[in-house]
Amino acid sequence: MKLLIDSNALCHQAKFSVGNLDYESQATGVIFGFLRQLLKLSQLYPNSDFIFCWDSKTSLRKKIYPEYKANRKKEKSPEEEEFDRISYAQFDLIKTDILPKIGYRNIFEYEGYESDDIFASITHHYLNDNIVIVTSDEDIYQLLFPDVSIYSPSKKAEYKFEHFVKEFDIDPDDWVNVKAIAGCASDGVKGIEGVGEKTAIKYLKGALSTDSRLYKKIVSDESRRIIRRNIKLVRLPYSNTPIPEIVSDELSLNNFMSVCQRYGFNSILQPKELNKWEECLRLG
Repeated sequence: MKLLIDSNALCHQAKFSVGNLDYESQATGVIFGFLRQLLKLSQLYPNSDFIFCWDSKTSLRKKIYPEYKANRKKEKSPEEEEFDRISYAQFDLIKTDILPKIGYRNIFEYEGYESDDIFASITHHYLNDNIVIVTSDEDIYQLLFPDVSIYSPSKKAEYKFEHFVKEFDIDPDDWVNVKAIAGCASDGVKGIEGVGEKTAIKYLKGALSTDSRLYKKIVSDESRRIIRRNIKLVRLPYSNTPIPEIVSDELSLNNFMSVCQRYGFNSILQPKELNKWEECLRLG
């Protein structure tokens, strides 16, 4: 089984749970929290291959829609800015130093693309494999297939193809059309005004009266323009996303212990605890 990991999201989760930890005046909380989540995932999905997908710091979507994710920016205090700086430095350490040091080889980031795009590229290319996408992002619903499910770290629950069909009574392929019509509030993508997801689903199922005001609004020329624009923003993967080449990991117990020693994770290095990590993460 392949676990496709929303690595930025896991880092953010660690940031807000144990982000204040440090060792000898060096911030370590995001690193520690991230590793702990890898252990939990390996216990949930034994013998799985971890594939780490990262968001680029730039966005190709902003070139066609400058408002994309602009709603996420907010004023921060100097203390919050400093906490962010310290935390994001650990994001980069995890990606460029710690995971490679342990022996993980499938670490992917592409300029202009998001982890969601990498999920989609891998999922479409390796469709016959069993895949679990580790994310709490509902945009990923469009990638659900019988052999592809989603594990939400925030909900601590797995969401499968059949769960989606039961909840929405449409095929996951149609989710991109739902988001194109209704918009995506979390990404700042505006849909057709006054049309939410439930109405969009009714329209796609042919259950919305053709005489209704909302139906006529959805099929108007202006709304069709909005839908065409939004399709480009919400469909995964974004145009020309590279297809990652997945290779075998070269995991090392000694290197893992070296990382723990460097960052003062002494609780992990206790024999009983270390044995658990060695077994679950398949450290050689």
